[in-house]
Amino acid sequence: MTRLTLGAFPKQDLASQKDLTLLLTSTHGITQPEHWKNYGRSADFLGDYCAAFFREQGSRLKIIHPPSTIKAMVSYIANELIENAAKYSDESSDMPIAITLRLYQHKLILEIVNYANATVAKKYHEFVQGILKLKVLDAYTQQLEKIASGQASGGIGLLTLMNDYNASCGWTFESQSHLPTLWRIEVVTHVVF
Repeated sequence: MTRLTLGAFPKQDLASQKDLTLLLTSTHGITQPEHWKNYGRSADFLGDYCAAFFREQGSRLKIIHPPSTIKAMVSYIANELIENAAKYSDESSDMPIAITLRLYQHKLILEIVNYANATVAKKYHEFVQGILKLKVLDAYTQQLEKIASGQASGGIGLLTLMNDYNASCGWTFESQSHLPTLWRIEVVTHVVF
């Protein structure tokens, strides 16, 4: 089994706290636009879930930002992660996309796992390697220029998280002995409030 790790990972043990995990499965007979609409709803649910902790009196979380800001931030980040995972997933495998939310005093961690075929996983890994070689703003600007010139059609979502929300991201690409045609891709994103 091969395991490739890139980027930054939070210092906390990720297994120590799980506030919420959603499994997003592919439903045969449902069109891609219908799936995308539901991905947005899932992201909005995560935003609402987080914002609720900032509304409750006596919450373990101190109010730094208004709940509406937390909701919008979490919804946006979760939506980008879900859409990216969907884009790089192998739909024929029937493996779900799993997104886990961990909420701490001043930090949010979103972990998303999907499965992709080897060709797609390699392309994604190369993209991540490329963006990590540059400063975030430089990578963001370079990708915008590539999109404007027709050299690229995407890749701006993760860079927006890193640039606009100061999110730190870590990626793990892992081959699967029990699923030899697939790679497990995990993205861990943490944002300090």
